[in-house]
Amino acid sequence: MNEGLLSMQGYALAALGRYADADKAAGVVLSHAPARLDMELLHSRCLAGLGRYQFAGDAAASAGKYDEAAIHYQNAAALSPNTPAPYIGLGSAYEMLGEYEKAVEAFSSADDILPDHPGILLNLGRVQAEAGQNQAAAETYLGIMNNHPDIAGAAVHVTTLYADLGKNAEAANAALAALAKGEGGRALLSLGGDLCRSVDRLDQAQECYTAALKEEPDNVHTLYSLRNVHLLKGEFKLCIEYMDRCLSLAPDYPKALFDKGTGYVNIGRLEDAAKVLRHLTDIDETNTKAQLELADVLEQLQKYDEVLEAYAKYLQTGVPNADVIRKLASIYSMRGEYEEALSGYDLLLESNPDDVVTRRLRAEALRFLGRDDKAAEAFAEMLTLRPHDLSIRFLYASSLATIGKTEEALNQYAELTLKDPENTAALFGYAEMLSRMGKYPEAVIHFDKLIGKYPRNSLLHIEKALASIKIGEPADIVSEMAAAGQADQKNPYVLSGLGFMQMVTGHPIEALAAFDKAETAGCKDPDLNFCRGIIYLQQNRFDMAEKAADHILKNDPEHIPAMHLKARSLESVGRLKEAVGYYDRIVKLSELGKEMEPSED
Repeated sequence: MNEGLLSMQGYALAALGRYADADKAAGVVLSHAPARLDMELLHSRCLAGLGRYQFAGDAAASAGKYDEAAIHYQNAAALSPNTPAPYIGLGSAYEMLGEYEKAVEAFSSADDILPDHPGILLNLGRVQAEAGQNQAAAETYLGIMNNHPDIAGAAVHVTTLYADLGKNAEAANAALAALAKGEGGRALLSLGGDLCRSVDRLDQAQECYTAALKEEPDNVHTLYSLRNVHLLKGEFKLCIEYMDRCLSLAPDYPKALFDKGTGYVNIGRLEDAAKVLRHLTDIDETNTKAQLELADVLEQLQKYDEVLEAYAKYLQTGVPNADVIRKLASIYSMRGEYEEALSGYDLLLESNPDDVVTRRLRAEALRFLGRDDKAAEAFAEMLTLRPHDLSIRFLYASSLATIGKTEEALNQYAELTLKDPENTAALFGYAEMLSRMGKYPEAVIHFDKLIGKYPRNSLLHIEKALASIKIGEPADIVSEMAAAGQADQKNPYVLSGLGFMQMVTGHPIEALAAFDKAETAGCKDPDLNFCRGIIYLQQNRFDMAEKAADHILKNDPEHIPAMHLKARSLESVGRLKEAVGYYDRIVKLSELGKEMEPSED
C-alpha cells in the first residue's frame, strides 16, 4: 500500500465532493497509520460533508482541532436539538479551548435535555469551577453527592469549593461525608479538622486531626492543630503535651513560638515572653505579627530603646502601619525627643492631613520645642476643622498667651468662658490675661470668684496677690507698721509684716529690705522667701525668684506654693520642660487635685 498516494487521493476526492470515497481512502491510511492526525482531520471533514456532524466533531477533537470540533457539534445540535450528545461534545471542545463560560452553557443545555445524569453533572461542575462560578459548581457537586452517593470525588469537590467561598459549615459537612466514604486521604483529614474547628465542632475536628496523625505521626501542622483544639476545649494538659511534641520536632516552628510568647504574656511572664518573641523575630524577620507583639511586650517592660528597635525592624519590612508610626512618635514624645516625634506626626499627616488628634499631638510637640508661634498656627488650623472643640481652643489660647499675644488670648478665653462657664482653666486664663493687660481690678474680681469656688488653691491666691499689688495704697497701715518696726527692730514678726505690706502696696525694694531685717532678726517663716520670690517674679528677676523657691524646697520638698513659684520662674525663661516637671510633681503629690475640689462650705 502506497500510504502517500492514498492520502493524496483522499484529499482530491474530498475536493471533488466525493466524501464517501475520500473517507474510505482516509480510513485505509488510518488502519495502517493510526497516528496520522491529518487523516483523522480528513476523516472529520468527510463526515461533516456527509452530514454526520456528531461523528465529525468527535474526529476533529481526536485530531486536536477543537475549534473545528465545536463547529461540527453546533451543527449536530442544530439538527438534533433534543439530543444531549452534541452539547456534551460542544462543552468538552469549549473546555479544551479554555472558553469555560461557553462550556458551562453547553453542559447546562445537555443537563436540561437529560436531567440529573451524573456524567453530565460532573462535567458541568468541573467547568463551572474553571469559570470561577464556585457557588454554582458547589451546588452541582452537592446534587451529585446527594443523589448519586456511589460517584466518588463529589464530596471532596464540595468541600474545597465551599471552603473557598468561606462557607465553612457546609464545607465541614461535605468533608465529613467524603471521609466517611474513605475519600480524600490525610490532606482532607487535615482540611476537615480545620473546617470543623472553625465552626466550633471541636470533637469532630479532634477526630479528623487524630486520624491524620495516625497516617503521619510527626506532622507538625497536625500536632499544632490538635493543640489548638485542646486549648479551645479547655484541656490544658493535653494542649501543653501537643505543644511540647510540636516544639520537640520543630523547635523554631513559628506558630508554636508565637503562641508560647503570647501565653507568657497572658500569665504576666513578660521577660520570658520577650525572650521567645525576640527569638522568633530573629529567625523570621518577615513575621510582622511577632514584631508588633514583641514591641508591645517591651513597652510594658518600659524598655523603650528596645521598643524603638523592634518597631524600626518592623518598618523595614515595608508594611505601612500608621499605628506603629503613631506609637513611635508617642514614645519619642514621652522620652522628650520631640524632634523625632514631630517627624512621625508629619509622616502621619502626609497620608491623613485631616487627622485632628495627630495635628494636636504635633502642635503640643511644637510647644515643648519652644516653637510656640508654630504651635499657635497649628491650633488655629485645627479650629477650622473643629471650631466647636473647646479643648483645642483652650490650647490655642494658651499658645497665644505664651507668645505674648495677650489680647488675642483674652478673646479666646472669653469665648471659652461663654460656651462653658464652669471651665475653670479658661476662667483662670481669662483672669491671668486681664492681669497681664494691666486690668488689675477686673483680674482680682475674677480671681476672687475662683477662690470662692476653690479656696485651697494656692496658685489662685498667688495670682491674686500679684494683681493686687497694683491696686490701692493703704498708707495709714504702712505708716503704723513702719513705726512699730522702728520701735522694735528685733521683732521678726513686725518686720516681716511690714515687708508684706510694703510688698502689696507696690514698694518692692522697701519690702525686700524689711524681709532681710526680719530674717536677720530670726524669722524662719518660709513665706518670707516666698514673698521675696513673688517680688523677684514681678521684677522679671527670674533667677532670683528661682533661688527663693529653691531655698524653700530645700527644707520642704513638698511645699506646693514654692513649686508653683519655681515652675513660674522656669516657664518665664522658656525652660518649659523643667517647668512641666514641677507641675507634674504637684499632680503626683495629689495636692493640686485636692486643692481644686470645691470647699464644703
